[in-house]
Amino acid sequence: MVARWNDGEGWGEITSDDFADPIWVHFSAIERSDRTASPGGYRSLHANNSVEFLAERADQDGYRWRATSVRRLEGHDQP
Repeated sequence: MVARWNDGEGWGEITSDDFADPIWVHFSAIERSDRTASPGGYRSLHANNSVEFLAERADQDGYRWRATSVRRLEGHDQP
């Protein structure tokens, strides 16, 4: 699930029961869809979006994990 998203900077944080730490995610890791892609290619998420993702171990801005691929799960968002 997306814990927070910064549209101005194009990155955010996702959490999962499978990881003890939050996962850093950049907009470029988000799969394109008609709803989330602008003509310039910017994609975004929103807090409480449900997602599935792949992550790799990384030292990224203080995070121990970085998402390499993120897909929003339509219809599964949390309130």
